[in-house]
Amino acid sequence: MAIKGIGGGYIGGKFQWVLWIGFGSGGAFTALVAWLVIGIAILLDKPVQELFFWLGPLIAWIRKLLNRPIASNVPIPAPVSTEEFTPIDASAMPEVKPAAAGVQPTRTTSGATVIHWTLPNVSDILDSGNAPSINEDFIQQRARLIEETLASFGAPAQVVAISRGPSITQFGVEPLFLESRGGVRTKVRVSKIASLSDDLALALAAPRIRIQAPVPGHSYVGIEVPNEEMAMVALRDILESEVYKRNTKPLSFALGRDVAGLPIIASIESMPHMLIAGTTGSGKSVCVNSILTCMLLYNTPDDLRIVLVDPKRVELTGYNGIPHLLGPVVVEMDRVIGALQWMTREMDKRYHLFAQVGSRNITDYNAKMKLQGQKKLPFLVVIIDELADLMMIAPDETERDHHTSCATGACHGHSHDPCHSAAISGCGNGSHQSQLPGAHRLCCCIQYRQPRDPRSARRGTFAWPR
Repeated sequence: MAIKGIGGGYIGGKFQWVLWIGFGSGGAFTALVAWLVIGIAILLDKPVQELFFWLGPLIAWIRKLLNRPIASNVPIPAPVSTEEFTPIDASAMPEVKPAAAGVQPTRTTSGATVIHWTLPNVSDILDSGNAPSINEDFIQQRARLIEETLASFGAPAQVVAISRGPSITQFGVEPLFLESRGGVRTKVRVSKIASLSDDLALALAAPRIRIQAPVPGHSYVGIEVPNEEMAMVALRDILESEVYKRNTKPLSFALGRDVAGLPIIASIESMPHMLIAGTTGSGKSVCVNSILTCMLLYNTPDDLRIVLVDPKRVELTGYNGIPHLLGPVVVEMDRVIGALQWMTREMDKRYHLFAQVGSRNITDYNAKMKLQGQKKLPFLVVIIDELADLMMIAPDETERDHHTSCATGACHGHSHDPCHSAAISGCGNGSHQSQLPGAHRLCCCIQYRQPRDPRSARRGTFAWPR
């Protein structure tokens, strides 16, 4: 056509020849149509999919048109055959009444599923401990050695009581009388016995001893000597003791055994804010796990909800999946601030609920809700591990939210249990510590490894359950 001068060009002709020879007539047509569509899309600056927006409704309309029935659905009566039978008159047939339409069942939706929780048995969860072996001859030998040492330094005394604990043995020493030259008998001063602690430690070959002068409730001085072998304190033995069974507080937990081997229990309700501190390896994690175990064994998710914060990802992540958790264990530092802020909002919400019914605390509120047949509020316990690291990363937000929770969280069931691995003086700043009352601070010196100083415990000598 180009040679004849009637249209076209050499480039177009060559292009047509390549398409026609390479793809055939159908392939050439398809390639040209695709090229046209791409060109239109480039010209209009639109994706190819938007050019065919009309294709979907068109296909649906065609499909609807094809599915339309050709004839009506009215059945055509079949012709009556009279070859063998006489047809019956239709007027003689009885009138058939259509059956009444059945009542369709009404679909009802049930409310929230009520879960009936069953608390586990302590014997199915925990192992019982073994009774420690007691060498009475060795203990009596130490008692005589204490008496001889005190007498040699001019402070005669008599051992009147011996209390053996899991890590400490306490010797109750009663001061005796001294006779002066004039025949006046004077009793040995308690301060004189207390000043002989180093001499007694040397005589007993003990790394360090602690003298409690006097023992509260008794008329003797307590000399605490570390045992050569510590006994294992089993959590099950404490939970099955009569002291723990008589306690009716829902948030009670086992602290361990005292120097006399008697169980020691406490309740978070009486100390809503607790600080656990101690050196590395002193047993802070053992203490936290014991507290959590006690609360989980005696409280259902309807009674207790827990928020766990574990930036180290090793101490508390094993509790993921328990129904008591409000959410997964918080391990990201940036999410910790959000969790603390949610906690403050929850406290404000509970304050408004208490004000509406005229309750002063969560116990009074739950009692009123039980009488009215309404849902009660669960206790909320927040446990934070490595609080010192959190204070360094976000000191302002952490301190503000923590102060708010410590100052206002006691009455509506919020409890705080911050833990960290530094000494107690390294937790936050002075104002942060001032929010935790002195009676509620708990400095843990748990394992008396040599040369562990038993006097370093601020609130007494305890042996934590394992």
